[in-house]
Amino acid sequence: MEGARTLWTSFAARTEAVHNDGDTAEFKVTLPADAPVGIAAVRVANGKGVSSLHLMMVDDLPSVADNGTNNSAKAAQPLTLRMAVDGQCESYQMDYYKFTAKKGQRVSVEVVAQRLGSALDPFVRLLDAAGRELAFSDDAPGLGRDCRFAHTFAAAGEYVVEVRDMVYQGGAKHRYRLRLGDFPFIATPFPLAVQEGQSAEVAFVGPDADALRAVRVNAPHDATGLMLSARLPRGAGSGFTSLPLSPMKELVESEPNNTAELATEAGLPCAVSGRFDRAGDDEWIEFTARKDQKLVIDGRRLFGSPSELFLTLHNAKGDKLAETKLNNEGEGEALLAHTCKEDGVHRLRVTELARRGGAEYTWRVELKPSAGFDLTTDVDKVEAEAGGTFTLKVTADRRDYEGPIALEVRGLGEGVTVEDNVIAEKKKDTTLKVKLPATLKAGDVAAFSVIGRAKIGETDYRAPVSIAPVLKKLYPDLRNAPDALAGSLAVGVKGP
Repeated sequence: MEGARTLWTSFAARTEAVHNDGDTAEFKVTLPADAPVGIAAVRVANGKGVSSLHLMMVDDLPSVADNGTNNSAKAAQPLTLRMAVDGQCESYQMDYYKFTAKKGQRVSVEVVAQRLGSALDPFVRLLDAAGRELAFSDDAPGLGRDCRFAHTFAAAGEYVVEVRDMVYQGGAKHRYRLRLGDFPFIATPFPLAVQEGQSAEVAFVGPDADALRAVRVNAPHDATGLMLSARLPRGAGSGFTSLPLSPMKELVESEPNNTAELATEAGLPCAVSGRFDRAGDDEWIEFTARKDQKLVIDGRRLFGSPSELFLTLHNAKGDKLAETKLNNEGEGEALLAHTCKEDGVHRLRVTELARRGGAEYTWRVELKPSAGFDLTTDVDKVEAEAGGTFTLKVTADRRDYEGPIALEVRGLGEGVTVEDNVIAEKKKDTTLKVKLPATLKAGDVAAFSVIGRAKIGETDYRAPVSIAPVLKKLYPDLRNAPDALAGSLAVGVKGP
């Protein structure tokens, strides 16, 4: 930390270095009052380089630290409601917290762990003063290993919350954030994605959705996702979710569409968002395809939604042409590849694998020609001197496309020059050479992204370079990388 003078944040904030003793760097971070709650990241830099992403949470609940001596109900750490605790679980131990509630008071309890990349598999219980269990949660639907519940108290008094690892593991990697307040539980936004550069009305899906107002979102061109949050009227604290931004046209199902004859009309390429309103619900999408056209239909499972999709493709006469295969390793992902045998109308039937349904059972399906590519890199940071050069290897996973892919570097400002920015025809990768402006200072951090473009048939295809493989190495327990960080690269400016 010697000489660390810059703290980069993935969220809007003003940062100021206030103390550095060589081992510890301290920064003052000031956020706007309307900053959204959610999972974010920071990086710290000095004249030698920049750190990798460190996941943290932006929250509107005040924070305290786990005191480390609260491992029995009698030694429970006292809290006031509307508060969050940053702590960690030790092996074969439980952490206890106590608070006072009023009769009829509603309290939301949430443990954020896996969403922060923690190794903790949290289990949370609510106990009364006599030790009787009033509520518990383990693996809340759609949240992976994280858990949450809300409880309305029948009597005033003192109550205890117990947090532990489900299999009693622990250590420095088993950190958590316990949130206590009166906030809504949000499953997903709806629609489940917004096209880049477009404006859309986005609602919230979850147990408390009826009390939440939709928000108007203006999606920027240079981002992969946004944090969204909402509060209950007269509530304490916010519920939060993540909104992906998509390069393709985004549609919402048109109800009723539960039969082939009432199918929602869509064009290729596009994505469609919907929900299974009731158990056993069928959803139908109709589109026109050409003979010999190769399609990829992707019903990937979305974080926050409990839906697991099963897809079947039919022709206009109702004959089944293809269906997704059951694959437990894919965590409910439904991927269907098909080459059309004839011109004309095709209909896609979307069902929930276990025929479950309800307001929180949202889904999103992408329909697109198979030709395309995905781009990744194996680092999330690079270093270079001001006016110097760094390299970045970009790898393409091609799908029925062997042509050139042009790469564009965004976010480094004027004076940047780029070489070797084309993945040549039939090649899998290239190593970008990027020269920084001489105006940068040692210890600066510059965030940037890389976009790949190609003309595929009549389509201007584009895809961001993803750092998801890097985040998986940094945080092996992270189930889904935050959408806003999927393409977040950084260069640390070194001194001479």
